[in-house]
Amino acid sequence: MTSKSLTNKGTPPENIPGAPVALDTKLLDVGRDILEKFVPIKQVHEHVCGFHYYAHDMSRQVTAHHYCSHPTEELRQCILYDSDQPNARLIGIEYIVSERLFNTLPEEEKKILA
Repeated sequence: MTSKSLTNKGTPPENIPGAPVALDTKLLDVGRDILEKFVPIKQVHEHVCGFHYYAHDMSRQVTAHHYCSHPTEELRQCILYDSDQPNARLIGIEYIVSERLFNTLPEEEKKILA
């Protein structure tokens, strides 16, 4: 895939299978951008770059770009990507909670999250 636009929008990175986004799909996206409000997405106002270790191999780590909303002072809801570039891949969803909220969780859930 050698064709690239100025923003790389619609061109998948080389390691993601599939053809570039077709022109008719891009046109539909423009219409959706006009009609849709994207309210939940527009609540994302925080970018944090962090390192995560693989649970099964603590010698391996991955950089994760967190794009977060914060509905309360003690809660962050984050969408994780592998980079901060236009062609970044979604790699996870993460909730960041205060210690106080964490302590209110059931013990079984704490084991999973700790």
